[in-house]
Amino acid sequence: MSYFDKKQSLQIEREIPKDFIKPWANFTVDAQNSLESIVVSFKQNLRVINKTSNKYESYKDENGNLRIGKNGKPEKDLIPQTKGDSWAIRKPMHQETISGKIVLDRLKVPKGKILTATRKALDSSFSLEKIKKITDTGIQKILTSHLKAKGENPELAFSPEGIEEMNKDIFILNERKQHQPIHKVRIYETGSRFVLGETGTKKDKFVQSKEGTNLFYAVYQAENGKRFFETIPLNEVIAHQKWRATLEKTEQKNTSEFPLKLENGKFIFCLSPNDLVYIPTDNESNNQDQIDFNNLSKDQIKRLFNVNDFSSTCYFKPNHLSKAIAPKEVDLSLDTKKNKTTGSFDTKTASFEGKQIKDVCIKLKIDRLGNISKK
Repeated sequence: MSYFDKKQSLQIEREIPKDFIKPWANFTVDAQNSLESIVVSFKQNLRVINKTSNKYESYKDENGNLRIGKNGKPEKDLIPQTKGDSWAIRKPMHQETISGKIVLDRLKVPKGKILTATRKALDSSFSLEKIKKITDTGIQKILTSHLKAKGENPELAFSPEGIEEMNKDIFILNERKQHQPIHKVRIYETGSRFVLGETGTKKDKFVQSKEGTNLFYAVYQAENGKRFFETIPLNEVIAHQKWRATLEKTEQKNTSEFPLKLENGKFIFCLSPNDLVYIPTDNESNNQDQIDFNNLSKDQIKRLFNVNDFSSTCYFKPNHLSKAIAPKEVDLSLDTKKNKTTGSFDTKTASFEGKQIKDVCIKLKIDRLGNISKK
């Protein structure tokens, strides 16, 4: 009896026509086993810069002469662009807000940081803490007095009506001294901002790295086996790749795609978002070459993680986890006493089985056919 004959006979025996007919008896179990053995891979596009290939239409040739077609009429052609440095940056470099560098004697700036200020419009977010970050101490006193007069309620004090009332009473709020109406103030920030450019007014403007633009997390190892880590800023990667492009092709092969600090130890690998890593067991750590990554067991597949994001530390997400289908279940565990699940309720984690993933992980690479190998 063929499969379709069996299916028709089963349809006759069913009490409810909507019952699902399994193609074979163990279909659901086999389907689950197949799904659990799948290793999800992501097509990466970590290109930071590349040469532009812009073209423009022109009726003249390279010598400036009018291009005449076979019919005796002028004809146009696409001419490659030759002006400019011909570099295109393929990642967002910084946030939209631009700041200016300032000096405030009352503040002590940490080493390696700079003090910048940005003009911002008054709104309901100006609490007492935010007012303290205004560069002008005179404006600080006016806004503080107005806020206290409104019961320290920023939504009431700095609503459009509240700002208008403050500017009407600004003479009294400023200890009976004249002052211009206040609508915008300068807020200072301490951080690791970088200069926008090298020429013109750009050399005096500073910007903050855009969230999510960290692409490289370098991993080094000292002689004692301890690992060291470094997040490489995007602007440093861009400058390094532009310099690398000036080298000969043979020299480029001996240089990395990003700047390294070899004083941190021997460079092992570099992690980027969506990279695949494996967390070995204690026995596997000493015998990494014996791991067959193309024939992983169910328990081993559960030890596969993808890089999620990183800054001071690195966060990972289980390879089998889908945020849209089953969110918030990475670190959940059952509390038998309370009979409920407990945990961090998050889709990413920095540790696994009590160990930091970045300290023990093995970076993997996966080709388009799904073959997995050690990086």
